[in-house]
Amino acid sequence: MNKNIIKYLILFSLLSGQWQQSTGTENLDMQAIISHNNYDFAGGASGTYRSTNQSETYSFSNSGNDSNGPTRAFTFDDNYIYTGTSQGVFRSDNNGDSWISKSNGLTSLLTHGLLNIDSRLIHVSPFGVSLSNNQGDSWVSAGLSGYDV
Repeated sequence: MNKNIIKYLILFSLLSGQWQQSTGTENLDMQAIISHNNYDFAGGASGTYRSTNQSETYSFSNSGNDSNGPTRAFTFDDNYIYTGTSQGVFRSDNNGDSWISKSNGLTSLLTHGLLNIDSRLIHVSPFGVSLSNNQGDSWVSAGLSGYDV
C-alpha cells in the first residue's frame, strides 16, 4: 500500500476518532487502494472504482477493463496508472477514464499483486512472477513458475 495513503489513514483516524464509509463502496469487498494525481482508486470484487473528491464518493471506472471480477492491485509510473485484475493487467493514461489491456506474455491473468520498481513492472500470480520493462506492453517470466506468489 502506498505510504502516503497509510499516513493519511492513520492521521485521519487519530484526528477524527471514527471511520466513515465512502459513498459508492458499499458491499464491494475492497481489495486494493491507491492515490495518484489527485484521484483515489479502489479495487473491489466487481472491478475498479475512482474518486475525484478525496475518497468521499467513488464511481465505477471500468471503461475498457473487461474484468468483471476482482481488482486486486494498483501501481503507477510517471505516465500511467495500472490495475491488476482477475483478467490481467490494464493501463490508463487518463487517470482511469479508460483502460487498455496490457497482458501480452503474462503466464496467468489472475493478479495477486502489481509493483513498479525502478521503471519495471512486476506482476505476481498463482503461477509465478512476470516482469515488464516497457510499461506493460509485454511481459516475460521472472521466476517462481508454478508457485502461488
